[in-house]
Amino acid sequence: ASSVRRFSRWLHNSGLDPHELYGKLFRYALRNWTQHPIVLALDTSMLKDRFCAVRISMIYLGRAIPVAWRIFEHDSSAVKYEDYREVLERAHSLMPREVPVIFLADRGFVHKALMRKLNRLEWEWRIRTKAYQVLRCGSRRMMPQTPFLQTGNALLFDRNVHFGRELENLSLSAGWPQKNEEPWYVLSNGVVGAEVFADYALRFDIEEEFRDEKSGGFGLEETRLTDSGAIERLLLVVAAASIVAVN
Repeated sequence: ASSVRRFSRWLHNSGLDPHELYGKLFRYALRNWTQHPIVLALDTSMLKDRFCAVRISMIYLGRAIPVAWRIFEHDSSAVKYEDYREVLERAHSLMPREVPVIFLADRGFVHKALMRKLNRLEWEWRIRTKAYQVLRCGSRRMMPQTPFLQTGNALLFDRNVHFGRELENLSLSAGWPQKNEEPWYVLSNGVVGAEVFADYALRFDIEEEFRDEKSGGFGLEETRLTDSGAIERLLLVVAAASIVAVN
């Protein structure tokens, strides 16, 4: 009982900044990282149908390691750019200098503000877009679903796609992997083709991370915490354990 009370006081200590503490640990873990690009994935998950967890994680060896997160009361996993902007900025502050970054996100993050921010950060990005998203290819309007795709085929639009007036010279990789039930339409600010599909497929590792946290080991769904700040500090423990497990 005494240990439980001490841990509860620690979780509810508003003077404890979990992001500052975790940042030191994460930077130390990456102290010798100089060669390969760092792959980051952005996603959200609901906790107890009351809290939305916004997460940016690093994809590494088939696992997803938390980098930055935010917990806030929300009735849905659909979020706006303003809801996760600070998470993105926090993740950027933890990246080693001179190391390229590849950023991945699913259809819920087709936000122009996000894409503009990623371009300013000089990160490569691959964001899956909706089939009915209005784009412009050259001088004509198009939707990604417009080209006819068959299973196992791909159509590539290299640096000739515009998303509104602000985002130009984008690439669109439209493909239907044989093992998938639906096509992938992936916008990027760089290359097209097999490399983009392979990179985007890594994004699913963050979904496995959420599963591990909820039902695969950590049991976050069972927490009785009702304060978003306390849950963020609890995630510090989970994130630190993740680093130790794969280091």
